Amino acid sequence: MKRFVFTLIIALFLCNNGFAQTNVIEAELQEVLNEKGDEMVSVNIILKAQIETEQLNLIASKHSDKKSLRESVINELKTYSAKKQQDISLFYKQRKALIVSLI
Repeated sequence: MKRFVFTLIIALFLCNNGFAQTNVIEAELQEVLNEKGDEMVSVNIILKAQIETEQLNLIASKHSDKKSLRESVINELKTYSAKKQQDISLFYKQRKALIVSLI
């Protein structure tokens, strides 16, 4: 059920004209969506904002063991995504609340 809700929210996000750009859905994906109709389709979304590899390399140079390196990289990625994806997260939470209220 959670996967269905998440996929539905992503689909709503892609269809929302307030956030969407023109031609953001590749022709190949659009073709698959047309073929599948109402069937669920998994998609990956690549955002324009990407963390700098130099930033991660700097973190890596400060750690000698894999466990602390892993924890530091995960924390850095979470911090970055919280800052850069604030609008998307808010949109997602609003849509999720709307869908849950409809169920």
